[in-house]
Order: sequence, then structure tokens, then C-alpha cells
Amino acid sequence: RRLRNFVRSIVKIQVLYRGYKAKGTLRELRREAKDVQAIAKQRDLYKEEALRLRRELQTSRDNSVCSMESDPDEVYRLRTEITALKMELAKSGSPGVAQGAGTNGTQNRRMQQASQSPGFPSPSESRFLPP
Repeated sequence: RRLRNFVRSIVKIQVLYRGYKAKGTLRELRREAKDVQAIAKQRDLYKEEALRLRRELQTSRDNSVCSMESDPDEVYRLRTEITALKMELAKSGSPGVAQGAGTNGTQNRRMQQASQSPGFPSPSESRFLPP
């Protein structure tokens, strides 16, 4: 009888010890699971942000191309301004500047012809340049 009580006590102690160890293991596994979930959640957030930024970049590219194509006045104004500046450089008389920065004589002639062609008034006639 005494031996049976002793064995029961030992079994109770073992059960308590195993339960204690199991609870500790469970806590550790839960913590790891939360970490993995947090990492997965963070990864998903980064993926969503990357997709959003890609869409925004594509939209921005599309809008910039469309705005230049859909605004002929802006294109016209810029072309006129470029022509006026090149003419001014040619009039300045310095040999290196007369042909323009990075251009040759053929390009200058083409620019002058383009500026004198119908539909592309000379810089003095431009409505965008100050008098």
C-alpha cells in the first residue's frame, strides 16, 4: 500500500513536470507562429506597396506622354523657343556658337527652314514670345 502511494506520487510529479514543459513548448511555438505570421503579413504589405507603386509609375508615364501629345500649344511654344534661341546663337557671330551647341550646319539649315515653313512662324511672329 505504501509503495502504491509512492508510485502515484511519482506519477503525479511526472505529469505536472511534463505539463509544465508542454506549456513552455506551446508558448514558444505560439511566439514563433506569431513571428512567422508577422513576417508573412509584412511581406504581403510590401508586395501590395510595390504593386501600387508600379501602377502609379505606369499611370504617371502614361499621363506624361498623353499630356505632351494632347497639348500641341506647349509643343509649339517649346519648338518656337528652341528656334529663337538657336537663331540668337547664330546671330551672335562667334564661330563655335554660330553652328549651335552639338549641331552641324545641316541641322541649322533644317531648323531655319522649319522655322520659315508655313504653320511654324518665325520667332518674332510668335504669340508666345515677348515683343
